[in-house]
Formats: sequence, C-alpha cells, structure tokens
Amino acid sequence: MKKTTDTGFRFGEFNMPDTSEDMAEISKSVKEVLSSSENQKKNKTTHSISKLSQVLIKDFAEECKVTQGSIVEIAPLLFRMLTIRSMEKRKKTLDTLLLLKNQISSSLESITQLSPHLECYVDYIDQALSEMFKAEVSAVNTKNYKGVDRDGFKILSEVPDSKENIPYYKEVRESLNDSEVLLKLFETLI
Repeated sequence: MKKTTDTGFRFGEFNMPDTSEDMAEISKSVKEVLSSSENQKKNKTTHSISKLSQVLIKDFAEECKVTQGSIVEIAPLLFRMLTIRSMEKRKKTLDTLLLLKNQISSSLESITQLSPHLECYVDYIDQALSEMFKAEVSAVNTKNYKGVDRDGFKILSEVPDSKENIPYYKEVRESLNDSEVLLKLFETLI
C-alpha cells in the first residue's frame, strides 16, 4: 500500500491504513482475499454464531452477490479497522483530557479555599481524576481496546465495570450512522 502509518497492528499481510484514501488499496486486497478464500475451502475453521448473524450474513451475501464465506473472511479486517480508528481517536483526545483534568483540579482548589472542611473530599475527587487520566494514557499506550485497566489504581478499582461503554462501540455506532463510511466499507466488499 502506498501511504500507511505503521500502527504496529497486522492482519495477515495487511498493514492497517489510517486514512480513507487507502480504501482503493484495501478494496484490491479484499478482492484478493475473497478470491483466495474460494480456493481455500479445505482450510476451514468452524465457529458458532447466532441465528441472527447467520441470517444477516446470508441476506447480505445474496444482496452483494458474494459468498457467505467471503463476508466472514472480511469481517475481521473491517472490525480491525474500526478498533484502530477508535484507538487513534482516543490518542488524539489525551491532550484535551489533560487540559480538562487540570481545569477541574484548579476548580477543586477553589472549593478547598472556600470550604476547608471539604478538603478530604476534594482530594479524593482530584486523586480519582488523576487515576482516570493515568489509566487512559496507559490504555492508549498499551492499545487496550476494551477501555482501561484499573489494576494498580486504588479509586478506579472500586468502580464497577461498564460493559456498555467499550471505546470501539462508539466507533461502530458512528460508522453505522455515517453513510460515507458505510459506502466505503460496502465498496470494499464488492
């Protein structure tokens, strides 16, 4: 591929692109995968999927005039693209998160000056903000797609897990609502 940024992620022979101008190159690679997958039917791996997924794959394959196997072959590549985009967005927000954290910390100092008896609570909130920022920086640096690892963070480890807010879900939701992205993904398949 012409212009890619090596993000350290590899899917087969693909180096995942960061820009939409590489969609033509991805499309070519996807077509190669599709044609080679037809020739490699002997190398099947079996996984169980929900009945709904089976119906969706069947319907979409018929609509696109490709095999169901082709859609299954391409799905990991598309999922990888979404998770990489999500991670890149998270990386870009770190400066803004630090700025917001510092603004809140400054406001918390003002609360302590006005009401010194609340200092222990203010300190707790400020420590939680610091832990939250450090956890996000660590998650981005270690490419934790599912969120943040709370181990080693006293306050964060007390917060229950939230399975509804996995970072790449936002990217999936945004992509499903973005007709341009959907069109590019669809063009990649055919």
